Order: sequence, then structure tokens, then C-alpha cells
Amino acid sequence: MKAQTGPVIVVDNSGIDLVIFDSVDEAQGYLEPIDIQNNEYVVYDSRGRLFKLCTHKNKVVLTMPENPEVRYMQLLDSLKQFLTATGKSTELAHKNDVLMLIDACRSLPS
Repeated sequence: MKAQTGPVIVVDNSGIDLVIFDSVDEAQGYLEPIDIQNNEYVVYDSRGRLFKLCTHKNKVVLTMPENPEVRYMQLLDSLKQFLTATGKSTELAHKNDVLMLIDACRSLPS
């Protein structure tokens, strides 16, 4: 199993709403098993690698496969869409730096 890189980004199926966590444990504690069973989220690391999502004993389990699928551009698009939806996209709309966009998303008030 490969190690996760950077924060954990949970994106809902709309591709617009997202939540950023500092760790896998934090993300697992936030996500609900029923939502995982209903395939409501896609979960990335900061390199766009997809976590495998499953449930075990009514708990959410995120794992990084040995050869994870990489969707860097989809992650980039989701971060930009989130910033656009919150009105913060003007200066960031054309940036392609995921870590900078993650920081911008984190800086928004909750």
C-alpha cells in the first residue's frame, strides 16, 4: 500500500462541494458509511490519487491502493469549481497548482 501524500480531499459527486482533512483518520471520522455505500464521494490525496473507499463494521475505511488511479485534472477542476462557487475564483481561475488551490480552499471561512 502506498502512502498518502498531503491532505485528504473529499469531493461530493457534483464535483463542486468538498472538504479538506489533514489526515486519513480525520476523513474516516467525518465520512458516514451510508454515504460510502451510496458512492456519494470521491477521495483524493494532493497528487490526485484516488483512495479506495469501503466500510467495515459500520466504519469508513480509506486505503491507498498499490497502483492507484490518478485523476489530477479532475481534482484540479473540483478545487477551482469550489473556489468559483464561493466567489474566490477571480485570481485563481487559471492556476494549475493543486497545493496553492488547496490552501485557498482552506482559507475560506467555514
